[in-house]
This record gives sequence, C-alpha cells and structure tokens, in this order.
Amino acid sequence: MAHRTNIVELLRVEVSDDGGHVTAKVLDGSGTRASLSFPVRFLADMLATLPTQLVTGCSPAESAAARTHTVSSWSIEPSRESGNLILTLLTRDGGMARFALRQEQIAGIATLATYGTQSQAMVRTLN
Repeated sequence: MAHRTNIVELLRVEVSDDGGHVTAKVLDGSGTRASLSFPVRFLADMLATLPTQLVTGCSPAESAAARTHTVSSWSIEPSRESGNLILTLLTRDGGMARFALRQEQIAGIATLATYGTQSQAMVRTLN
C-alpha cells in the first residue's frame, strides 16, 4: 500500500543545477517537513491533467491572455549545438524562458518584426 501524505503548505521549490529535476519542500498536516523530488518533465504531465480554470485561475476563453507575458529584455547567444542559437526572454515579473532556435528561424522573426506579414505564404516560408 502506498504511503499517503497530506500536504498543507508548499515551503519552497528548487530546480537542480542541470535543470532536470524539481524538489518541492513541503509541510504535512502533522507539521513534518518533507521533500518531493522528480524530473521536470513530470510537471507538464501533472499540469496537463488539471482543468484550465484550475491552472490559470480563469476561464478557457481568458487562459490564452493569462499566459501572455510582456518581455522586458532578451538576449541571443550561441548554442552548443552547431547552427543553433539560444534566445532568452525575460519578463517584468522575473520570469525567464529559453529557446533553442536555428539561425534561419531568428532571421524569419527579424524579417517579420521589420516588415510585417504580407501573406500566409510568407509566414509559412519563414517558419
């Protein structure tokens, strides 16, 4: 039989130096501290099982807007993978996202930002 612990407080969340694991420091109903450690990829699986309203705190119609963040700064650096670049986006609220992109994808983004989209054919060609 599996051991069941009722968590009453999330004390802290840590991500491993390599970004591969998450450790959640928690407090159970009896005041005992515990740690849960698992691969980061499990987070997506857990979130995928939850209704949109629970994850975002808003209706499905509002959820896309709720997931949109304003970028305050960005940087591009070479990747260890040949021909790729790492695009890092920082948000005003302290969030960060990093993406590995091919050089031609960055060029496509720059072209669209400079000239806009004239047709769907152009969008497909650049992506």
